[in-house]
Amino acid sequence: MVRRTKYLAFLITVVTVGVLLLSCGGGSSSPSPAANGLGMVRLSLSDPATCSGPRGTFRHIYVTVTDVLVNQSTSSGNSDAGWVDLTPNLKNAPLQVDLLGAATQCFLATLGSMGIQPGTYEQIRVILADNSTPVSGNKCGSTANCVMLSGDPSTPAPAAIVRI
Repeated sequence: MVRRTKYLAFLITVVTVGVLLLSCGGGSSSPSPAANGLGMVRLSLSDPATCSGPRGTFRHIYVTVTDVLVNQSTSSGNSDAGWVDLTPNLKNAPLQVDLLGAATQCFLATLGSMGIQPGTYEQIRVILADNSTPVSGNKCGSTANCVMLSGDPSTPAPAAIVRI
């Protein structure tokens, strides 16, 4: 179980490093975020640069994302001011993603987009669902986050989520 937790924590760290993609512009008839002095953040998850299929102990690692938050402060805690919610719609419709994806699939999921004030953001937090959270199309059975071992890819094992 400790090994699964370490592997899951490592993968979440890798995913968060590549989550933010900043760009400006907009394609709708309403004023674009850039017109309001905002920068557009588009959030997506993708597989590591190799984009290779799983070959190790795990066949699937499903995590359910309920929110992504950023803060300009390096020292802000959970209840401190300044957190910007980049994916407010995920709270009502959590998104379950297989972090290992398919062998030919580098892009895993779009989490959302949001206009935010330009600046330097020092913290990003990807919030995962509690295992008791109901998930539409749940691949994990009765839990929101799970792993499936290569030796038994059809039986989910609940994944322990480490709260930071």
